[in-house]
Amino acid sequence: MNLNKVSEIHDGVFESILDFPDQKALIDLLVEPRLPLVLMVEVSIGNSTWQQVEISGINHLEGFAREVSGDFIVTTDEFLRLSQEVRWIWAVQMERTPPDYFDFTKIKGAQRYKILKSCGFRFVLESQPGGGDYATVVTQSEELSRRAIDETTV
Repeated sequence: MNLNKVSEIHDGVFESILDFPDQKALIDLLVEPRLPLVLMVEVSIGNSTWQQVEISGINHLEGFAREVSGDFIVTTDEFLRLSQEVRWIWAVQMERTPPDYFDFTKIKGAQRYKILKSCGFRFVLESQPGGGDYATVVTQSEELSRRAIDETTV
């Protein structure tokens, strides 16, 4: 593991593994307010107690749940609001929604980055719930990766 270093992991895609980052400062640095969407992957909402939930969409669901989990595409503003309130593993800011077949946890390597580039992604942030010791940042900007190291690690 190369901590606090920038590595090119795919053509024009750079990765940094940050040691003890300030998660709020990292999100503030990475998020581009003009980009409309954030894909939140492996989100978990709830605290193991029964709570009333309402889910609208194709099927309307009302009831009680201990936890609601899944992948969600939200607006950038909603991500900024939720990022400190719910547990999530990955966040991907992008211009356009990915194709329906795109499963972030199953599609990896060159194919993942080809799809993300077609969606106009700005960053992928892998974080541990509640912050944690490490965070992985993937961007198309080597400069942004360096800034993440310089400006957000404790």
